[in-house]
Amino acid sequence: MSGKTPAVVVVHENRGLNPYIEDVARRVAKAGYIALAPDGLSSVGGYPGNDDKGRELQQQVDPTKLMNDFFAAIEFMQRYPQAAGKVGITGFLLWRWRIERGGCRVSGTGLRGAVLWSSGTHCRCGED
Repeated sequence: MSGKTPAVVVVHENRGLNPYIEDVARRVAKAGYIALAPDGLSSVGGYPGNDDKGRELQQQVDPTKLMNDFFAAIEFMQRYPQAAGKVGITGFLLWRWRIERGGCRVSGTGLRGAVLWSSGTHCRCGED
């Protein structure tokens, strides 16, 4: 990579950082972005290698802590030296993201864009 590069935080489903989400992050990076895919299950031992067990573990994670961890990932990428300061996010199932009344509510996060996927319902928002 030469110069500064936009960054994307990849948010996993309710199963943890499984191989599929790792592949999504790899494809985001291959498309020319800096990709970060944090494991929201790290506070309970991380992705257990099995999606069903991952779902069970996610129930043990405090939802506020989980959201704060993903917001911390956004802030980290905004300060990452090789990143351009522009950070987008993509995630799955729309769970707990502030998607209200047909619009994205991510104010105060510094996000430049969001693409969220869930059962045929897609939301895109942001400036760039």
